[in-house]
Amino acid sequence: MFTLGFIAAFLLACGPVEGVDRTVATIQISIEVPEENAISILQNPLSLNSYIGNEGETSPLTYIVTATGTTPRKIVGQIEGILPEGVQLFLKLDAPVRGQSAGFVELGAQEVELLSGIWGIYGVQGNGVVLLKAGNEAARNLGQIRIRLSVRET
Repeated sequence: MFTLGFIAAFLLACGPVEGVDRTVATIQISIEVPEENAISILQNPLSLNSYIGNEGETSPLTYIVTATGTTPRKIVGQIEGILPEGVQLFLKLDAPVRGQSAGFVELGAQEVELLSGIWGIYGVQGNGVVLLKAGNEAARNLGQIRIRLSVRET
């Protein structure tokens, strides 16, 4: 306690420092305002079956996308895993507010563009359709595959 009292008495005895205003304080702040990109799929796992050799089966898909700022972005998709021989998976995303849908696009191991020209949106809901087809050469099969959606700059 003695040390604290000594410091306070010393500061009072010294008086104000010339040219220093002790009634104002400043702080430098670094500011960053980035654009935000995000996408999520709202469904629980989808379940599709397609009889061998028919037109295929569809299931609706709902997604939420964020692409803020004015930089044009696109949504791309791909599958994680390998589809059985003769089985195809297609995805169509409708434009949520703005943008251009590529229509039904076959998904594979490489990214493919599903929707382009999106920007200036935050947490907007969009709809899509997943289509599973099995050609006549497809064997009976049962399994799982993942679809991955990503937001990319154009």
